[in-house]
Amino acid sequence: ATNGWEIACVDRRRRVSTMARTWSMWIASMAFSMMWVCVWTYTHPTDQEALEVFLDGIDEDPRGYLSSWRGSNDACGDEWMGIECNEDGRVTVLNLHYRCDQWRCDRPVSEGGGPNELVGTISPWVGNLTELRRFHASHNRLYGPLPSTIGRLRHVFELDIDSNDLTGIIPSSFGNIEGLEELDLKYNDLEGSIPSSLGNIAKLEQVQVDHNPRMSGCIPSLSSSACVSVENTGIRRSCAPFRSVNYC
Repeated sequence: ATNGWEIACVDRRRRVSTMARTWSMWIASMAFSMMWVCVWTYTHPTDQEALEVFLDGIDEDPRGYLSSWRGSNDACGDEWMGIECNEDGRVTVLNLHYRCDQWRCDRPVSEGGGPNELVGTISPWVGNLTELRRFHASHNRLYGPLPSTIGRLRHVFELDIDSNDLTGIIPSSFGNIEGLEELDLKYNDLEGSIPSSLGNIAKLEQVQVDHNPRMSGCIPSLSSSACVSVENTGIRRSCAPFRSVNYC
């Protein structure tokens, strides 16, 4: 016959075994959760979504520059081509101009360098990359208007989208980009005038809109340190009488 002591020992062993299984399941669950966080949240979700929507607007990528963007949902963690991020997982550089590596962005075509020749539009969602510092997309075949949401990128100091097929006007919201130093929009098909709101940007050094033959109007008052390039446009004079213009 089984005595009480033996029954108590069996019951205790069962309880210990059940507790061990419970702890093991909890530890496994926590480890999985931590792994999930590391894999899925390195890039800020707002920035990740903005880049994915931007990619949807690209019709052609003949040189495969954006191949690293496809099949991955972590721009910073998986080091997407042309993307640089800060330690908080926010995108600080969007470079669609040249194929770059750690040391250089000017490799010859024979080494995989040169313009990317991307065809598509600039998504308004790019305005959600609010920690962006540099936006380079020159020498592609981007078409359509400049999104007014670019005006949300208050920290951008280099905005370079020259040599594309952009149309429409330069949005007045660009005057909200407080950190802007260089604005390069030459060799597009823009129209209208240089927005007077650019005069609000104290750090502005260069405004290049040359070779946009449909642009017209006058040159607004800008920062005293800013120069303007308007060759082959319909822009002819300063908007302010007796104010000299500093040409680049």
